[in-house]
Amino acid sequence: MPLKCYHAFELTSQDEAITRIDLHCNSLEDAKERAKQLVQDRPVELWEGPMRVARFEPYN
Repeated sequence: MPLKCYHAFELTSQDEAITRIDLHCNSLEDAKERAKQLVQDRPVELWEGPMRVARFEPYN
């Protein structure tokens, strides 16, 4: 099964993308787990093509 490409975006406090990370994963669930691991002090959104599929907030 070919890998799907997802995009994770690190966001500013104004929800502007400052970093894009391409994630090549077997499934949406795999992509969500990888995107969660990217969260540090900024929110991360996960996109599949033109559709946002998840948003992860930093732990405070």
